[in-house]
Amino acid sequence: MPVGKKGYIIVTLLLIFFVYLVLPLKVYSRSMHLSSLGASTIKECFYVPPLKTRLRIRISIKLVGIINITISDPMGDRVFAWQEVSLREERLTIDKTVNVRGHHEYIILYEFFMSECDVEITLTTYTFEF
Repeated sequence: MPVGKKGYIIVTLLLIFFVYLVLPLKVYSRSMHLSSLGASTIKECFYVPPLKTRLRIRISIKLVGIINITISDPMGDRVFAWQEVSLREERLTIDKTVNVRGHHEYIILYEFFMSECDVEITLTTYTFEF
């Protein structure tokens, strides 16, 4: 039984949709160096696409001082919060997965106090976690 153009188009769209559901999608990546004698705050936004419900947070940081990293939705509900105080240089790694709502914008807030640090952060969304 021959398959027409409509059949190929439907199969192709279903395949694209399946790949979108299964593959992870990087939604935010940042690498920065900060040196601060007082308090500093950096506020940025990122978007979680539809149907993506898991957010993997990977942070690598070299720190002396105080840092607070918070991820929240626009209504102010916290999804992730992390704070560290270090009197001597430390290298820290965070790898955590949290639940999020797809098709929403989120806010990431970095707060530094008397700090010198190198931060690398990557946020990746998933529909399913294997």
